[in-house]
Amino acid sequence: MITGGTAVGGAVPTVQWKEFGVRLGFLPYIQDGDLIRLTVASEVSSIDKNLGTIIVPGGTPVPGLNTRKSQTTVELRDGQTLAISGLLQVTLDDTTARIPGLGDLPVIGPFFSNNTGERIEKELVVLITPRLVEPMNCDQVGPRPGDEVNEPNDLEFFLLGRIESRVGRDFRSTTQWDDPLNHVKKLKLERRYCEGSTGFSP
Repeated sequence: MITGGTAVGGAVPTVQWKEFGVRLGFLPYIQDGDLIRLTVASEVSSIDKNLGTIIVPGGTPVPGLNTRKSQTTVELRDGQTLAISGLLQVTLDDTTARIPGLGDLPVIGPFFSNNTGERIEKELVVLITPRLVEPMNCDQVGPRPGDEVNEPNDLEFFLLGRIESRVGRDFRSTTQWDDPLNHVKKLKLERRYCEGSTGFSP
């Protein structure tokens, strides 16, 4: 977020939201021979107080954004990996604390001062592996996460201490009381697979 702005007749501070951080955008094109032309645009931005400006005299400085961008276009096959690096950021921060008077002496001054240095290096590495997705038939769709895990019934949970059912039957305690005799499920299956005046099942 940065703030700033001017209005006619004088400076009026406003608020304007700016996105910053890591942004990655890519646009693939499928060409002949299953060749993938991929356009990749990466951006890294961070708040930098050294790039700030003062909108209102005597006011708080408005921080700026330090942005680094890269864009490239490559041609890849299915399963090949593109690696992009080089968005390097180096931050140096040095601080000197000294005792007033004693720290300014020419020879013994360093004994009454403390120098602290910090160096931060950040580099963004982007790895992209394009894949060609083909349509699937209904019989090729695998189970969803959790479809193969059944809830244990009261006997398994309290007596056997199981957290997953091993009997192979669907059991949900939240809906089990709706159909205690298990007739509603059979009626739903009949309406789904039976058609026509006399009914038939594929």
